[in-house]
Amino acid sequence: MTLGELQTALATLDEGVLLPGVHRPDTRQFCALEFSHAVRGHSHSDRPTDLPDIRPLNDGPWLSNSNRTKHMLPVLAAYWDWQSWPPTRQQTVATRIVLLTISRLIAELPGLSEQTRMQCQMATTLLKAQKAIHEVLQETKAAAEAGMSGLRPDTGDGRSLPCVTCGTTTPAASYLR
Repeated sequence: MTLGELQTALATLDEGVLLPGVHRPDTRQFCALEFSHAVRGHSHSDRPTDLPDIRPLNDGPWLSNSNRTKHMLPVLAAYWDWQSWPPTRQQTVATRIVLLTISRLIAELPGLSEQTRMQCQMATTLLKAQKAIHEVLQETKAAAEAGMSGLRPDTGDGRSLPCVTCGTTTPAASYLR
């Protein structure tokens, strides 16, 4: 399915814009996955059956619905035949998306130490990405804990924060050094 064919179908099926969330079948309103089902002649649904689960992307905080549509239609066109891709190709694409998300987006989160930022930017394998995310989680948990409880590195109150990826517990104050 080409981008032009998708644009024509969207203009025919509704007012030509994709919307966030779930919609009733009788409203002529669609999120990206509902639109995909309609174009394919499937029953109305926002469940990912023929495409990867792009709901978080579709439902994200776009500046406008026309902006969402402008950027989501090329994603639909690019992944239109996703279901027919070999599993190795699907895995390669998913891995690439994870690595780019960590190196280009997560690395730019405010408040990360320079060491963790660099670790995210240098994440070229899933193992390196997992380690980088572990550090991001440790730093953000420590910052949240400090913000909620007034913890500072010198309080020494002995409270601990568990890591969600490895389960280890480390005194919260040590994260803030």
